[in-house]
Amino acid sequence: MLLSGTDNHIAGLRNMGALLTPSQKGKPGYEGHLNDRVASLAEVLRSGGYHTYMAGKWHLGHEPESYPRTRGFERTFALLNGGASHWSDMSGLFEAETPVHYTLDGKKLDELPKDHFSSRSFADFLMDAIRGNRGDGKPFLAFQAPHDPMHVPEPWRSKYRGRYGDGYQALKTERADAARRLGLTASTAGPKAGAHQLSPRASRSSDAMAAWPSSLGWIRSASRSRWRPRRRKARARFSTSKSSRCAS
Repeated sequence: MLLSGTDNHIAGLRNMGALLTPSQKGKPGYEGHLNDRVASLAEVLRSGGYHTYMAGKWHLGHEPESYPRTRGFERTFALLNGGASHWSDMSGLFEAETPVHYTLDGKKLDELPKDHFSSRSFADFLMDAIRGNRGDGKPFLAFQAPHDPMHVPEPWRSKYRGRYGDGYQALKTERADAARRLGLTASTAGPKAGAHQLSPRASRSSDAMAAWPSSLGWIRSASRSRWRPRRRKARARFSTSKSSRCAS
């Protein structure tokens, strides 16, 4: 929808290709890739004189006629799958997807550089592509899509160690108080410290988890004590490393 400006049914992605059921296959709107009934944003802009660059997750088709290079992007460094390891091992989200498929300017890659880390490598590729045509007076589109899971290199990995261990409620209260203290919001805005409660949706999720049968208690325990804080700090590290790289 983002790249075509149309409903996903029209663009051929009512369902992702890997998840198509027998009753869906071959039906209009269920092609499982960006179809020819729509134009991509890159195709439109390139026809209007833009340079168009793309790096990151594609997940809009695995065949050459569906590659981003074929759909309007002038320079591409694309992960065709929906997600993968952020390192050079080319591992997929599922064993059956390993090795995943990358393309560089429309050509499949058999391997990645040993020092590959997605956030850095994709950002470097886009910056190099922009510099390559710098000064010709043309505008450009630079499109990057991140993907699951969250992997973070050092020194970003250690930067937020322990930062999110107190959970969502404490973090939400802390940030609301800081916004008032810094003058970003009025001193009278919003609930005060200690009363800044989670939204009903988040509360319902917590209640639902608490009601899980005892046989699933290990999942509940692991989620609260290990997985959730690690997920939050991984997101913070990932976002910080991306922002710093692009800013440089």
